[in-house]
Amino acid sequence: MEWMTPEQIANFRFEDYQLQQFVPFAFTGGGDYWCWQRDPSRGTPSVWLCYHDDEFASYYAPDFKTALYRQVLDFCRESGNDEDIDRYAFLRRWISDFDEALPKPWLGRLETLANKPFDRAEVTEIETADLPEFLVARKVRWMKGSE
Repeated sequence: MEWMTPEQIANFRFEDYQLQQFVPFAFTGGGDYWCWQRDPSRGTPSVWLCYHDDEFASYYAPDFKTALYRQVLDFCRESGNDEDIDRYAFLRRWISDFDEALPKPWLGRLETLANKPFDRAEVTEIETADLPEFLVARKVRWMKGSE
C-alpha cells in the first residue's frame, strides 16, 4: 500500500469510465487503487481494492481502522518466510504507531505475533476470529459497464 498525499487525494481526477463514489487514498505497485467508498447511510466509508483492469472492486474492510489491521495481518501471512524482512521489527513499529487507532484486543494479538516464532496458521486463525466477514468475497462495480 503506497499512500497518496492529501494533495494527491484532493486533486485526483477520475477517468470518464470510473464511478465517482470511490475516493482513492493509496495505490498498489501494479496500479490498482485503495479507495474509500462514500455511503451517506453509514458514518464511515468502507475500504475497497479497485483494480485498474477490472470494472469490479473487492471489499476489503468496513472502515479504515479495520483496513489497517487487515493490512498488518496480510503482511504477517505473506512475509513469514521472507528472510530479508524483519517482520518482528515491522510489527513492533505498527503496534506503537497504531496504539490509539486500533482496539486493544487487536493490538494484543499483534503483540503476540511479534513475540514468538512465525506461524501462518495462527494468522489465519486470528483473521477468522476477528474478521469473519472477509471469508466471503464481495464485489461492487467501480467502473461504468460496457454498453
